Amino acid sequence: SAAGAGPPRLGLAVGARRPARNSATGSALLAQLSAAEFDRLSRATKSEGAPGARETLRARLAEVRERGWASVADEADPGVGWIAMAVPPLGPSLRLAVALRVPVDDGVRRAEALAALRRAGAEIERRAAR
Repeated sequence: SAAGAGPPRLGLAVGARRPARNSATGSALLAQLSAAEFDRLSRATKSEGAPGARETLRARLAEVRERGWASVADEADPGVGWIAMAVPPLGPSLRLAVALRVPVDDGVRRAEALAALRRAGAEIERRAAR
């Protein structure tokens, strides 16, 4: 829950799917794509949506790239959200991201989560380099 009372809950069932653009992890991964890769993927998945949706998503992904992380509020549990950070690509076709669930209005927890995500990403890179 948002206040930390009780065990944390996940908003989606195991194995549930949702569009990458609607999740922090998906947004972190999409932000790693080149413009050509983004265009190819959006055409292949027919993710046109409403007029201007592709441009809106492209702008949001540019913000994610600039900031270095993505966040999304959890609609199933108000007051909490997800923060995700992409791990630098480990190969031409291997892209990973790490994510944590945090209270949306707690700047201290957000900073702690970002630090933990950076450490996790660095550890993944270190292990992959072996």
